[in-house]
Amino acid sequence: MGTLVNPKVGKGALWLIDPIESLAKRVKLEWKGLEEDQVDFHPLGIDIHSSNGVDYLFSTNHQDNESTIEIFTLDCNDSDCTARHVRTLSHPSFTGAPNSIAVSSPTSFYLSHDYRFTLRNPSRPNKLLNSIETIFALPLSYVDHISFSFDSNEINVSRAISNIAFANGIALSPSGQTLVVTSTTTRLVHYYSRNPDTNEISRKPYRTVKLPFLVDNLSIASRDIFGPSNRVKNPKHTSSQFSFDDSFILIATGHPSFPSLLSTAHRKPLTLLPLLQHLSFLPSLLIAPLNTFAKRWSFDWRESRGISWSISIPHPPLASKEEWENLFRSSGKGEEGFGSSSTAIVGKKEVEGNTKRWMIVVGLYEEGVRVVVEDRMRRN
Repeated sequence: MGTLVNPKVGKGALWLIDPIESLAKRVKLEWKGLEEDQVDFHPLGIDIHSSNGVDYLFSTNHQDNESTIEIFTLDCNDSDCTARHVRTLSHPSFTGAPNSIAVSSPTSFYLSHDYRFTLRNPSRPNKLLNSIETIFALPLSYVDHISFSFDSNEINVSRAISNIAFANGIALSPSGQTLVVTSTTTRLVHYYSRNPDTNEISRKPYRTVKLPFLVDNLSIASRDIFGPSNRVKNPKHTSSQFSFDDSFILIATGHPSFPSLLSTAHRKPLTLLPLLQHLSFLPSLLIAPLNTFAKRWSFDWRESRGISWSISIPHPPLASKEEWENLFRSSGKGEEGFGSSSTAIVGKKEVEGNTKRWMIVVGLYEEGVRVVVEDRMRRN
């Protein structure tokens, strides 16, 4: 979110990753305003929606003077990918801190706002309120539903979910019956019921998963990515609580230590660590990671680059397994270290008769991405 403080730090881009070949290619942007240096492009959350043979890419964009939503159509082949800009959405509600996008149709999407008090406002009181909102995990952020028309400038914004502490990553299930939202500072993942016909979201989540780290972004994988079948066996919950048609794997990624993240972001050692460990009034945002990781990992950016953690959560949950399972962990140290992960996606591909399962992890303060490829899928 550094672009909210200094939007002139650099220019953003979109990249296409081939995990099997370990290749990264920059997506060509056909955008007249960008080519003529009339707009800035600092993308954050992105999502892709396919409809009638057209692939739409939606992206939040923290421009110099405002945050907008940019819409592209994708044209990709085996060698490259082109994103053609078709629309910029601007609305007063985007002046907060729009983060992640979950697209429900070519003309509608859900948008998370991770802060009520943002760093875009340079006033000292606002910066103080931003810090207080973060440290004490105040439930002031929210998720909006946005609908628009390509034929007019009308944009409709309605509040979908309120009173979340640091509403960050969001994801829509394949059936469209569930919207999943992360609350970063409370280490929670919330599952909300959704009506695909009306876009209406339930007032309260029907499932909440507590995680041991500050969860950032989410992605969705098919149920059979870790096994041969999509069938749900021995569910922990009854059919009245979960829709068995809404079956998927949720991939959640984040960083277990807020102090470590701050140390890495500001390139300074956290000298107040001993004091913070004894401040019992602080919320779990600080206490849990300090007690758990203080003796195991250094919080000095000169020695590490933060801590990275990615997990999978089956939905509906299975009685025979834990609620979530580890996929990737790194202390951020050494040549093999990879710090402060923000996003992870998984998939599989048939290559010369073998099924290769792959995983891509994006680091918040890393250069490049971590790619892990399995020769063959495990059969659970």
